[in-house]
Formats: sequence, structure tokens, C-alpha cells
Amino acid sequence: MQFRRTPPEAAQVNMTPLIDVVFLLLIFFMVSTHFPDRQLPLDLPNAATGEVERLETDLLLVSLDASGQLLLNGQPLVEEELESQLMEGMQRMQQPTLIIQADRHTPHQQVVLVLDTARRLGLSRVRIATHEPGP
Repeated sequence: MQFRRTPPEAAQVNMTPLIDVVFLLLIFFMVSTHFPDRQLPLDLPNAATGEVERLETDLLLVSLDASGQLLLNGQPLVEEELESQLMEGMQRMQQPTLIIQADRHTPHQQVVLVLDTARRLGLSRVRIATHEPGP
């Protein structure tokens, strides 16, 4: 008696579990990755007579580090763009308040530049950030 042989089936790899694992790894790395903040590491000066003020109005935050790097609301900025960017920010707000966060080792000229620009634009609400006073 002669048996008929069936041809062997082609081997197949099921891709669904592999794709699931790859997506899970992708999601894991996306969630666990630390994205750098757009903030400067600042060492703010101390002020013995400083007052804690909670501002709930429109804020323009200018940050200056010791090397002269400038940020406006977390966005890098060059000195030449400061006036135009402040003007643009002011136009979007009803009562803008400028807060200057300057590192204690920032050259005084940088702070004066920001203050002078604010005055030229008519910003009258200007605050200088310091460490919160102790108890």
C-alpha cells in the first residue's frame, strides 16, 4: 500500500506578539525618558526683606544666568530680540508683569539692560525674583 505524502507547510512566524513587544518597549522608553527643561539653573540672590508675592496676572518671565544666557518665558532669546519679544508678549496681555530671575553672579549690565528695555516699553509692573525669605 502506497501512502500519499502531503507536502510540508511553509513555516510562518506570527508577527503580532513581536509588534506588541516593540510597542510596549517604545511606550516604556517614551514615558521613562527625561526631557531637559527649558529653565536655567539659577542661584537666586537672598533678600532679608523680600516678600512672598503670589502673582496671578499675566506674567513675562525673563531668566538670566551667570554667563549671560537669556530666556523669556522658557524660550531662548538673544539681546537683539528682547525688546520685540517683550512687546509681543505685552500685546497679548491686559496687565503684564515682568519678573526678572537673575543668577546672583549675573553681570549687573544684563539686569540693567532688561530693566531699561522694560521701561522703554512702558512696563511699570516689574519684580525681581529672590529666594523666598526664611521663617
